Amino acid sequence: MIIHVVTFKNCNFIYEQTSRHPFSKLIYNGPVIVQAFFMLSSFLLAYNLIDSEKDPKKGLSLRSLPRLLLNRIARITPLNVFMIGFTATWWRHMSDGPLWKPLVEAECARCRDKWWAHFLYINNFIEKDEKCLIQTWFLAVDMQLYVFTGFLTLILGRSPRRAIKVLSFLLVCAIVANFIIAYYWNLKAMLFLTYPK
Repeated sequence: MIIHVVTFKNCNFIYEQTSRHPFSKLIYNGPVIVQAFFMLSSFLLAYNLIDSEKDPKKGLSLRSLPRLLLNRIARITPLNVFMIGFTATWWRHMSDGPLWKPLVEAECARCRDKWWAHFLYINNFIEKDEKCLIQTWFLAVDMQLYVFTGFLTLILGRSPRRAIKVLSFLLVCAIVANFIIAYYWNLKAMLFLTYPK
């Protein structure tokens, strides 16, 4: 199914047949799965921070934010650095073919220009149209949400009443912002974008 999604097709019948397969639903519903991952990651961070409040030595304070970030960066960055480095240097020499130069070598060139944005996890903001390993966009978004969730939890964790008001306000803002963005840019759901034609 992945091959049919990412390659050029001259026969839509095979694509239509494979789109009925249960495993193809993972491809079509990928954005929903990634959003669930973001929610679970943020929830587990907040839960662990609030649970640590029971221990008076580890109470909630902004001084623990650098430790949280360093722990997260140490887990994610080594593999990310390896992949960006491999793509920028050696990947273009791994094969050859008619689509290799326009697809792979062009992406390698973009990775040589944009590697630093991946290391800082801001690649989804810097030169958005120049894609270097597009599948790594979720690492940047997850890191940004991790920082935001950690900061918000450490600030609001000590006063539940204020937290409910602030989080309710942020929820309403997110819903309104999504509506405005979808309406202004005329965005369509994945259901209407993934069809054979």
